[in-house]
Amino acid sequence: MTTVGCQGATSTPNEPHARHSGLPDAQAGESEAAWATWRWLFVALLALELLAFSLPTVEWQAPSLSRWANFLLAHRRDLLATLALAATATVFLSWPELSFELRREETSSSIYRMERYAWFVAHLLAAAGVVAWVAVGARAVSGPRVLAHVWLSAGAALAASAITCWCLAFASADFWSRWLRASTSALVAGVAIGMVGCVAGHYIREIPPLQDQTLLLTASILRWFGQHPIVDPTQFTVGTPSFTVIVGVTCSGLEGIGLMLVFTAGYLWFCRRELRFPHALILLPVGAAAAWLLNSVRIAVLILIGNWSRAIALHAFHSLAGWALFIGTALGMVAVSRRTRLWVGTTLQAETRSSPKPADAYLVPLLVTIAARMATAAFFPAFDFGYPLQAATAGIALWCYHERLKTLEWTISGGAITLGAIAAVIWVALDRGASAGTADRTFAAGLDSMSSAAAQGWLAFRAVGFLLIAPVVEELAFRGYLLRKLVCEDFESVPFSRFTTSSFLISSLAFGLLHSAWLAGTVAGMIFALAMYRGGRLSDAIGAHAAANGMLVLYACVTGHWSVMG
Repeated sequence: MTTVGCQGATSTPNEPHARHSGLPDAQAGESEAAWATWRWLFVALLALELLAFSLPTVEWQAPSLSRWANFLLAHRRDLLATLALAATATVFLSWPELSFELRREETSSSIYRMERYAWFVAHLLAAAGVVAWVAVGARAVSGPRVLAHVWLSAGAALAASAITCWCLAFASADFWSRWLRASTSALVAGVAIGMVGCVAGHYIREIPPLQDQTLLLTASILRWFGQHPIVDPTQFTVGTPSFTVIVGVTCSGLEGIGLMLVFTAGYLWFCRRELRFPHALILLPVGAAAAWLLNSVRIAVLILIGNWSRAIALHAFHSLAGWALFIGTALGMVAVSRRTRLWVGTTLQAETRSSPKPADAYLVPLLVTIAARMATAAFFPAFDFGYPLQAATAGIALWCYHERLKTLEWTISGGAITLGAIAAVIWVALDRGASAGTADRTFAAGLDSMSSAAAQGWLAFRAVGFLLIAPVVEELAFRGYLLRKLVCEDFESVPFSRFTTSSFLISSLAFGLLHSAWLAGTVAGMIFALAMYRGGRLSDAIGAHAAANGMLVLYACVTGHWSVMG
């Protein structure tokens, strides 16, 4: 029997273990962790290859081929989407068996790993063959019938070879055999989900009644606000005499319904032990209905804002409201469901009401900050005049958890300050692209538009938020929570000095994507993580972050390059 925990694993002599590879225990553990990281890179590579092949760069029509062959060529993107959905559903449904087999696979010997590197090279060669196959496709399909059939068969063989080599690079043939035997039902269900999803996605785009009902509901909401809406069902437009929008298929609520159904299904699956079934299944239609109703509210608010400011409606609210609405609806549904006796047991209901979750203190301040940022950006798209509201909101969120945060060690070393200075220098070096000059001019114009006292007050809030609040909020979420959560489910049991390649890279990239200068942000995130590893405490990451931001503030004040504070 094997027991896998956050700090390691123990096993009986009869079970496979890393020491069977002939390596010392520590070296074997590092090798297993490195190979697990490479596996995720293999997955990312395959996803990028499928995405590249699905791009509409080439359209083929081969008169010499059969109707079915032309159909497959014309609908290759739909086929790839079906395969991707089926694979995702299969992995999702069979995750316990898959993770168990992967843990067994990670204990295989280094000899097999060398073979997998060879399979990976073979996969790259086969993928290159697919690229060449695409390149000669235009001439082949327009040539003789025999040449077109040879070309089509060669493409199928190359694609099959690429997939097969990728599978053998990812894991051994024994792994795939064991997993397929243990997950036959999940595989069948996954294929069915992929096919149904493809067919549903094709036909649901052609459902005009949803557009009609969205138009009518939006018009009703506008009437509640004292407006006199103009509706044209033939052109799918709704609005007022001064501002009109076109409600296309994607704007009718279909995307929101689809996203909400996927989110709700995942929530039901991962929390199936806490929810009451079949009662909890009603969350699927409830979530879909809420997404559609709130989408009409979003369109109505867009029209109302457009009557006041066309620029804000089109360039700020329209681009942000969709995702903000989805996130708010999803989180609201989860919060309500976990406090309703119909969907959860009384024990969980009492726990939810009485005791905060350990992750709340790490995540809520960042979520509140992002929500405030999206709210202010909706009304101030060019220059963020509402930043004082963001800083104040984040500060209040931190204060709500100050009792829990006091339990952390708040010592900051000199080495952390040095690493922060290095991060600032790298940030300045990487964030001097063409967009930086535009951001500098926009920032300066925003300050010039305010009075001297207002500009000084705004800069004071900006400095406090940038120097004191942002480092704490962001480090709590990315280094305190996400980095350790990627190491172990019970993230609080993971010491701050615990290093794994995957958690280090993924958390740093996520941190970078939060910033407009994502590359500089990613590198800075790596440096802040190194500061935490070095001292074994989160406060060193916060100190490095604050030091970097302090140097960036000084640099911006001296040079006028305000974009580095973005």
